[in-house]
Amino acid sequence: MKIEIFKSKLSKGQLEAMAIDTIQKQMENVSPLESLRFAKKLYYFSDKLIKEAEKEAKMVWDQEKEAYPDMNYTQGGAILDLNAFEYRKEIADHLKSIDEQLKLAQKSEAPLFIVNLVTGEPTQVPKVPIKNYRKDTINVKI
Repeated sequence: MKIEIFKSKLSKGQLEAMAIDTIQKQMENVSPLESLRFAKKLYYFSDKLIKEAEKEAKMVWDQEKEAYPDMNYTQGGAILDLNAFEYRKEIADHLKSIDEQLKLAQKSEAPLFIVNLVTGEPTQVPKVPIKNYRKDTINVKI
């Protein structure tokens, strides 16, 4: 695969088809696990490549942006430290505690109780329904 391919205007669909074709061709010669290892390393490489290329591109953006109408620059903004407000932090910490209790209640046979922040009364922790499942994945150490 040559870099010139990526200089052309490929659509997302074309890139996806090219990725599928590449992995199918590669799997003719190696195992699916070896293909996965290659793909994960390529993903890691691509991520680093993007970060470095973006650093360089930001330095020339103002001079060259007109030549790249398919690109736009989004300026970052301030991120507020909401936990600096102590009352909000206490509530956030309490919510984390409730989340942990809900996870424990799911596994526990005996009922669990927490103190209701509003009333101060003990409240039984319910067994909440399962919302979704995480997908299975194979991790590759790089």
